[in-house]
Order: sequence, then C-alpha cells, then structure tokens
Amino acid sequence: AIDPESIAVTGHSFGGFTALAVSGGYENSLGSFVADDRVDAIIPLAPATGDGTRLMSDAGLESIQIPTLVMVGTNDSTTPVEPNVTRIWDLAKSEPLVRIELVDAAHESFTDVCDYQAFLPTLGDAVPALVIDAIDASAAEGCTDADMPIERAKELTNTFAINFLESVFRGGELISDA
Repeated sequence: AIDPESIAVTGHSFGGFTALAVSGGYENSLGSFVADDRVDAIIPLAPATGDGTRLMSDAGLESIQIPTLVMVGTNDSTTPVEPNVTRIWDLAKSEPLVRIELVDAAHESFTDVCDYQAFLPTLGDAVPALVIDAIDASAAEGCTDADMPIERAKELTNTFAINFLESVFRGGELISDA
C-alpha cells in the first residue's frame, strides 16, 4: 500500500543525484525530463551533484522546492561536501532544507559494504576473488578504523531519516541543533 500523497525518494551517491534530478528536473545533450510532482520529499545520501557543468546544473538545484534532507560524511572523498553538498545548500529552495554531516563518516558509510566485506569471506571459494577485491576497494572508504563505526553511521542515518520523514508527512517535530 502506497500513500500517493506521501512519496519520498532517497538514493546514495549517483542515486543521490537521481533523487535530486527527480525533484528538480534534468537536462543534458541526450534529452531532458521535468521534475516529478508526485515526489514530496527527498533524502540524497552522499550525493553526486558535480560542479554545475556536469550532473546537476545550478538551475536544476535552484528548482528543488520540496523538503530535502542531505546527509554526507565529513571524510567522503568520492562525493565530498564541497562542492556536492554545499551546492545544494546554497541553491535549493527547499523548506525545510536539512544538512547532516556525519563526522568521520566516509562515502560508503551509507551502504552495506562493510557487512559484505565481513560476510563474503565466510563463504570460502564460493565467491570469486574479483568480487572480494571489488568489495574491499569500496570498503576502503567507510570500513576502516579511521572511519565512524558503521553501526553508528547506520543508527544516525536511520534516526535522522525517520525523524525527517515523520516531520514532513506526519507533522512531527524536526530534530534541531537548538
């Protein structure tokens, strides 16, 4: 059962870009599409926005007016806060527009890659070394001792996302720094 009056889109990395594009529209040399007015809120996680000439244009970000919660890790080197989150913060017209920077979280802190990294070796030779190597490469940005513990990153991500959605769709009180 879907409530068509309460639709949120979330995504990580390029999926974060997709959430932004769904709510702001998008255009490139291959074509364009308009914002989907069925979407009532977005939660881009470690979003890729580009520099204004690639991925999301300034005009696309400026056209975002629906409630937006942006989450990123301060140690994200794949889609760093500057320019990926600061562009959203400076340009989007969302109300509310909430920005959460998880200290010492990295790009993969919003994924299950750490769980895969721990689990796949238990399967022995059933998993090709190429797969293990790919998981280990991804895990280098989110699953190290220098990163926020993954369970804490999951807890904070879930807490802020649920609170945000409760505030948007059910009139709950938004967590604030006040």
